[in-house]
Amino acid sequence: MGDIMARRNEYFTVDKECRDFGKTFCITEMTAFNAESFAIRAGLVILKSNPSLPPNMIERITDKTITFEDIAALGLGLFSAVDYYDLEPLLKDLLKCVQIIVDKKSMIMRELEDEDIEELSTIIELRKRALGLHINFSTAADTQNTAT
Repeated sequence: MGDIMARRNEYFTVDKECRDFGKTFCITEMTAFNAESFAIRAGLVILKSNPSLPPNMIERITDKTITFEDIAALGLGLFSAVDYYDLEPLLKDLLKCVQIIVDKKSMIMRELEDEDIEELSTIIELRKRALGLHINFSTAADTQNTAT
């Protein structure tokens, strides 16, 4: 019987001088269902704003088989053409991957509250790391699966 793999975590401590200095966050990979939903919704949002995508990507989006890797391959810059109101739910979903560690000694965490983060740069970094966790993890898994 194979080993059971838990969802991957990444810890991030704000180390630059700012109002969030010293705060530590735990970023956890989305469930497979949430990741699939995120990738499909992101693909549809990108397609709506960028109708001249390569035909194979349009097919993956319309067939709802798009992955985080596909989004990375398209280039995250495509989101710059997206209407904010289409993008906002995706941005919120990325922050749902983040918990704040309120007691580092016993590693007690809880879901984020608006008051937990005081700097825009911290929000941006947490979203970037949450997205990177999914893209990097999925790419590594694909590489591992194709190497056999």
